[in-house]
Amino acid sequence: MADFRINVIVDPSRVKTGTATAKRELNKVTTESNKLGQSLRRAFGLIGGGLLLRSSIGILAAFSQEMSTVGAVSNATADELRVLEERALSLGKTTRFTATEAAQGLTELARAGLSVDEANKSIGTSLTLAQAGGVSIADAAAITTTALKVFNIAAGDSERVADTLVIAANSAKTNVNELGQAFTFVAANANDLNVSMEDTTAALGVLAEGGLTATRGGTALRSILLGLAAPTREAEEALAAAGLTLADVDISARGLVPVLQTLSDKQLDSGAKAAIFGKRFSAASSILFNN
Repeated sequence: MADFRINVIVDPSRVKTGTATAKRELNKVTTESNKLGQSLRRAFGLIGGGLLLRSSIGILAAFSQEMSTVGAVSNATADELRVLEERALSLGKTTRFTATEAAQGLTELARAGLSVDEANKSIGTSLTLAQAGGVSIADAAAITTTALKVFNIAAGDSERVADTLVIAANSAKTNVNELGQAFTFVAANANDLNVSMEDTTAALGVLAEGGLTATRGGTALRSILLGLAAPTREAEEALAAAGLTLADVDISARGLVPVLQTLSDKQLDSGAKAAIFGKRFSAASSILFNN
């Protein structure tokens, strides 16, 4: 078998030239790569900055639009609107809500009939109630204004409303939103009978423990209050049979809790309860008497 040999000849004189050429090409690639990286970083920086700028403009526009709505609804003067604007911006920094959301709360308070000063005093409490009660700002504002107006509570005491509702919601099988719904059915009647917001809320909490929440609880309590405030002849007879006079069940004069205690002590039977409160709400009266 024949042998073959291949001779490789290296020209040392060209080694340096070839190395230098390769080095130049590598440097060239590195330079171009760096330029490309810088260009991409600048491009993405501009894109990110543009998106941030656009987002900021959108936020400012939304806030400005909402404050315009606040001004239109509240008929605020330029100076008053400036005060409300500063208030919204401050709340946007100190609460989990944005300044725009705070402005939306101001709008809801103004729509409910609160003056500029009242809205300014109540908005902080509305945001607190929204956060603690897990409701929207609009709902919190509506519930707050209902309590303030119906129970003749000064706007500066709005924190009293929030505290009462949150405590009741945390103590019974109900929540702030359901208590607000119940208020719309019974608050006006309760106030007419000199029943405080706290006693009304407590009674609603007791009814909620018995399964009567939201509108059902509000309707039941209203019927019980009206049954005692304007008893029928049948109710008067049932009360007399239990040894009670109309003065004994006069909520306006004695208060809700004392009257309920008096009725509870008499241990009225189901027939007497039905005669006083109607068959539909005799069970609700038992819930109150027992608690």
